[in-house]
Amino acid sequence: MVKDGTGGRLSARSFSRSIAIELNNANKASRNADRPTEATREFAQQGAAYSKDVYEKSKATAEETNKALQQTYSTVAKGAADFSVQWIEMVRANTNSTLDFVWQLD
Repeated sequence: MVKDGTGGRLSARSFSRSIAIELNNANKASRNADRPTEATREFAQQGAAYSKDVYEKSKATAEETNKALQQTYSTVAKGAADFSVQWIEMVRANTNSTLDFVWQLD
């Protein structure tokens, strides 16, 4: 007979049963030890998939923003060129008017 933790004695059958329970618990523990690894792996894979998705969306948004900025810059540059042409025309017209006025004074 074997003593249990409380000072009582265990029969061989109770002792075998206790050992079987402990082995069963150990097996469950070892199986459960694999689960966190699998859960961690799954979590990491989900994180990687999410990161890839965010990257692709960010890249697409950046490309759209870049395209919009190029169009805006092109429009501003054309507007500035048109304004410069109009300004030169106004200066030329004012210069011609001034010279015509001066020549009429003579």
